[in-house]
Amino acid sequence: MEENKLGLPKDFFKQFKSKEQFQEFFQEMFKQGVNEMLQGELDEHLGYEKHSPEGRGSGNSRNGFSSKKVKSETLWDVVLSIPATVIQALNRS
Repeated sequence: MEENKLGLPKDFFKQFKSKEQFQEFFQEMFKQGVNEMLQGELDEHLGYEKHSPEGRGSGNSRNGFSSKKVKSETLWDVVLSIPATVIQALNRS
């Protein structure tokens, strides 16, 4: 199967029948991407991955999520799930 410059199947974009469908897809992909990056940063900060035994009893754990609306000048507003540990760390700074 042929791919485009992004590594996607050649006919990938044909699934979108309107600009709105494409924007909804891209917005969700952007949201998931940013949330995954935040999780990666949290893994790095805490020194262990989610559900890893290394984190048990360490006193440095994950404490759920909070919603945060992020405004973008180039895209659109996105509601993210910010790990509570990140919020607590930011509040201590």
